[in-house]
Amino acid sequence: AQCPAQVPSVLAMQEPRGRVDEPALKTCARAEHEKALGRGVTYKPEMLQYRLGDCIKILVACKAGKAAGRTTIAMEYLKRSNGTKSDYGVVVDILKKLDGKKGFEVPDPAALVVHLRLGNRLDPVAASVEELLLCGGDPVSASKGEHIAASIKSAAEIIADALHAGPGGKAPRKVYLVGGSNVNVEPGAKSWPYMNCLLQAFERAGYDTELRALGKHSHPDEDFYFMAHAKAFIVSSGGYSRIIGKVVELMGGRVIGRTF
Repeated sequence: AQCPAQVPSVLAMQEPRGRVDEPALKTCARAEHEKALGRGVTYKPEMLQYRLGDCIKILVACKAGKAAGRTTIAMEYLKRSNGTKSDYGVVVDILKKLDGKKGFEVPDPAALVVHLRLGNRLDPVAASVEELLLCGGDPVSASKGEHIAASIKSAAEIIADALHAGPGGKAPRKVYLVGGSNVNVEPGAKSWPYMNCLLQAFERAGYDTELRALGKHSHPDEDFYFMAHAKAFIVSSGGYSRIIGKVVELMGGRVIGRTF
């Protein structure tokens, strides 16, 4: 693929687990788009407009989203932070209080967790799904129209970063792809083929891969808790993913690859 010059180049890896099958990605992008349209299913988040990242970063929207009768991490942050923005120590303390509670799981310590920023950062971009998978691209904020250059990562970049992300610089025992959206994701949205084709790319590279996204696992606080406990973590675009990366490091994990 001829990618734009501003996209970070990723050298083709010689080991089988570092290779990306470009023809297969192109075929997958078309096939998964058609499948999503055929299913006609709209993903509706359990907590519409829940904005945990904005609450932690700028103390905005801490009470947004329907909590379905439960206290959210955002509500707890508002209560405990005493008006302090981006207090990651408070976030860690909140997460510790959730240890052992139903739904709050941790990943395999020998696994890699990859965050996928889906929904309103991915779906409105001008690039096609094929271009995003092969070259990456610029996300868009639906609220402000701001771009963070090249922070949607290509399949090649993510898989190259994964290659030595396990303990001792070896390949991880398992890969989790975790993503969500705080807005509805329609059947024709790019999120569906992007996440499913990344899943298939990891599986073709020989990884035991699990997708936790858009209905595969739906509660955002549970996903946040899961990602924060990663021993190896790849961030996506946006402040929410950056926050998770900071918390991962505070809890003894590593952030792999580019950060934003």
